[in-house]
Amino acid sequence: MSTLDRMACVNAVGNHTINSIISMIEYEKVFSGDQAFYKWKYFKEEDNIEATVDGVTVSIRRLKEKNSDRVKRLGAGLSPGDNIRTEYGEEITQKYPELADEKYTNAYISDTSYMS
Repeated sequence: MSTLDRMACVNAVGNHTINSIISMIEYEKVFSGDQAFYKWKYFKEEDNIEATVDGVTVSIRRLKEKNSDRVKRLGAGLSPGDNIRTEYGEEITQKYPELADEKYTNAYISDTSYMS
């Protein structure tokens, strides 16, 4: 394989990778909102870092997790829904009697129902 062929392969893989990343980000923006508006989790306030720059002291919050809100928003969009649970144990049906029925209503279209 020549150097030109290798460069073409690396270029094709790189293009595919970058385009996949861009596609995933745009999908998330369309179906779950812009990630810039998601909530971030920080460590407790007593874990903040104090820094002094040019005589000015600032408290810096330590980031714990960026994707906590993202997981909640994308659950419905990424779930395939192939294996819908329709059978529940006795303990669960006693606690939630509405699950004992065999008729379920679609969560997104209120007038659509089907027999499971």
